[in-house]
Amino acid sequence: MMQHAVIYDCEFMTNEEGFKRSFCGPYDPEPTVVQIGAVKIVLTDGLPVVDKKTIYIIPRSRRGERLALGSYFINLTGITEQDIDDHGVSLKTALNTLDEFSQGCTLWAWGHDERNMIALSCFVENIPMPIPSSRFDNAARILLKAGMPLEDILKTNSGRLAAYYDLEDAKDIQEHDGLSDALSITYAMQHLNKRGQLEAEWLLNPTYFV
Repeated sequence: MMQHAVIYDCEFMTNEEGFKRSFCGPYDPEPTVVQIGAVKIVLTDGLPVVDKKTIYIIPRSRRGERLALGSYFINLTGITEQDIDDHGVSLKTALNTLDEFSQGCTLWAWGHDERNMIALSCFVENIPMPIPSSRFDNAARILLKAGMPLEDILKTNSGRLAAYYDLEDAKDIQEHDGLSDALSITYAMQHLNKRGQLEAEWLLNPTYFV
């Protein structure tokens, strides 16, 4: 069986200024996960994509109430209440689905979505985190090792990585969509791999480059 890795990205409940306040304002939502996009790649030359998945999650409060998405979030992400009605699952089901999709491999996000969003969501819903923290890592470490300047890493979000490298696939990226943002990370990695700047084996296990 070929070795593989998963690149993923989360969209989470937010309002316009909540992130700047660390979601501590009286009307700020809990930044719980509403969507996970995941891309499975094979760790061979070119890092080919072999599977993709989008998971919608029903956002709930600490008391178990379903939360309304809010107009800012809907406009930012394109995710609607109808998407949640039609495709939404519980957080527990969503994380189990992600775990099954990953088949035990390392899950890479642009940053620490597992800590800043997934773990917080588990806290809010009072459920255990089903995937060990050792299975997650930060893709920014990979791109730093591959030569992306630190100052550019700090100001570039996941959805803009394909455009940063001026890739043809950037035209298909819908920023702030989980799967699209995960693909943007993937395209950047594929590009660097083809240029000989990023080795597939770096994605095999969490390794701390800095």
